Amino acid sequence: RNGANDIEDGARLGFAFVDPATGTPSDSTGTARGFFHRLQDPIDYVVDLETGVITLRSPLGAEHTLAAWYRDASGIEHGNVANADTLFLRLLAPPTQELYDDGKGYAPIRVLEQKNVYNIGAQNLDSDSFELRIIRTEPGSTEELDNQDGIPYVQVLGLDYKGIAANDLEPDQRVEPVFVDFEAGTLTFPNITPFAPDSSVVEVAPGSFSAVNVIVAPSQVSTGRAATPAVEKEGPKLQRDNAILYTKEPTEFFGQQQYLLEMKFSTPTPTFNLNRFNIIEGSETVKLNGRALSRGADYDINYEFGQITFRNPEASRADANIEVDFEFVPLFGQAKESLAGVSGTYNFSPNTRLSSSWLYFSRATPEERPKLGQEPSRILVGNLYGQWITNPGFMTSLVNALPLVRSNETSEFQVQGETALSIPNPNTKNEVYIDDMEGVEDSREFPITRGVWNPASEPAGPTPDLDKRADQVRPLPFAFYNPENTVRRGEVFLEQATERDGQDFIQVLEFRTERASSPDSTGWFGVMRNLSSVGENFSEKKFLEIWVNDFGTAQGKMILDLGEISEDFYVESANPGHGRGILDSEDQDFDEELTSAIEDTGLDNQFGVDGNNVPNDDGNDDFDFTRSDPDSIRYEKINGTEKNSRLDTEDLDGDRLLDTDNTYYSYVFDLSNTAVGSPGGPAIYNNLDDPGNHWRLYRVLLDDSQSVGGVSGRRALKYARLWFDGIDGAPGAKMQVAS
Repeated sequence: RNGANDIEDGARLGFAFVDPATGTPSDSTGTARGFFHRLQDPIDYVVDLETGVITLRSPLGAEHTLAAWYRDASGIEHGNVANADTLFLRLLAPPTQELYDDGKGYAPIRVLEQKNVYNIGAQNLDSDSFELRIIRTEPGSTEELDNQDGIPYVQVLGLDYKGIAANDLEPDQRVEPVFVDFEAGTLTFPNITPFAPDSSVVEVAPGSFSAVNVIVAPSQVSTGRAATPAVEKEGPKLQRDNAILYTKEPTEFFGQQQYLLEMKFSTPTPTFNLNRFNIIEGSETVKLNGRALSRGADYDINYEFGQITFRNPEASRADANIEVDFEFVPLFGQAKESLAGVSGTYNFSPNTRLSSSWLYFSRATPEERPKLGQEPSRILVGNLYGQWITNPGFMTSLVNALPLVRSNETSEFQVQGETALSIPNPNTKNEVYIDDMEGVEDSREFPITRGVWNPASEPAGPTPDLDKRADQVRPLPFAFYNPENTVRRGEVFLEQATERDGQDFIQVLEFRTERASSPDSTGWFGVMRNLSSVGENFSEKKFLEIWVNDFGTAQGKMILDLGEISEDFYVESANPGHGRGILDSEDQDFDEELTSAIEDTGLDNQFGVDGNNVPNDDGNDDFDFTRSDPDSIRYEKINGTEKNSRLDTEDLDGDRLLDTDNTYYSYVFDLSNTAVGSPGGPAIYNNLDDPGNHWRLYRVLLDDSQSVGGVSGRRALKYARLWFDGIDGAPGAKMQVAS
């Protein structure tokens, strides 16, 4: 399920249950909902009706849910597809990020995936060349063991139980062919959970344990073959189990012992020359039979010599259609190099001359911090050559004075000399970086552009005073916007105050209470946004930082929520059938495009000028922004949804459902506490030298949060909500945040 599951393409609303016999659409756990496409057998999958094993033709996307309806051999139906509008299915696989979230109730599903089948990484293997070595490693040790008490792990784990000959009952340290699909490239262990011994129990649900790793005969393993080995032999059992592989998510494997599969095999590897040198790295697009391939997974390429080697054996087929598009640099044209030369000769006289030649060569680099071997360099080489020729008469006379010698030619005396000079500079920057360390900081910055935020839904805590749902507490009327040219960089980032960049204006997100206040408002307001349709992983992040300017009021609280947050922010509507509990959207035909003439109505789905009392029109949702208006009224209607030329919807994650879950982490900042370094709260930094500057930075550990709704882990946080509580409801109260 995702935003691409269009109804026009046959997607149907459905509910997938851990137990279809007892599950209901209103269940808060053990249920996945979405729009489902029907997969086609055998185009999208194949199923072994005897073993009940489903094999997908392509990997299941991390954001997708897999579910099924079927009738077993006893005639019992699992699910119900008779309803024309809604499917009721058995859940097979929820989105990856939700599988290990105990709060979702998906723990029983974790045992459904066949974790004894491993992808070798290649197809069409040569069976005679295949070798497997299983190695065990311990945390903190470099020792690698391939045996248990002298018995190879290949034998311990049941992959090797006899020799090649039919009557040879002794293992030969080679995997039995029945466990390897050489054509598809898969290895199947004869145990359901191969790296947990049969005597162990596995936690299949919180607090529920079961001995799921029953040793099965090789003939019972789904290998796609009907043949069974003639001899089956009970072997040794694995002593050092690794049951965490089958109960926890991969992020929790760190520090555990590991079993490594070391395989050797040969397979066709077609190689082609592109007839070009100096291919620009990353510029290539490679397609095999119309399907885009990935470098490193499907092919390898030598950019220098223009040679591509395919890992996919389909490329070696005679009917394979291979397309490769790439960019290249002509020979000697890739590096930024300059070569200049000059040569000259000066004749002082017909017999005296002086000549010189000079060459200058430089090599530049686009890197601001050049790494070793990529340094910018230059070299200057030159020479000086001189020649002097004379005709000394005395030398002729001396020669003629010799007995029996008579010279008829004029004597010539010639002096030549040359000197050369080389001035190299192998690094014009005089420094080189072994590693520029640019990847050390892993940060996630939330954009503060107004258009990516929406009004906030009613918070559910984290404390009773911050739960606005029980009494359906209405937010304080407010506007949020990006004021133009109001805050300079140096006001927020003090270290840049004296630099030229410190005078540049930066973008801030400003909140301002409206002139018209509601009598039942309690002073809370805020905004929210979707971070990712499948959830963003914050498990490796450590700190949360936020800059805020309260203009010196020092009151109320600022709260940031991260996780599953209700999308139901449009709770009051003048149009019946809209508002609380309803998915409100301008996208009436679900094409994810805005047809301004009929759809840009606002969330009430009714055109009407504010103040004209148009039936079913909210009367307060018109968009208007005039830059020349005074600041006091310029932004009053900037958040209007009617005729704002954007598609407004509560469906922030694009799944065509109104998500109402509230399971998230909350970070509460007490704005009345402005003391730097206050104990018991987040670290606070501000400008102590300028009492008129009320910008301050709050920094808190992501672990120092309060949870709402039993959220577990920061692996898949889908939404962010920033809101304020306890703020004076007087017109014109303002708050600013900067990123």
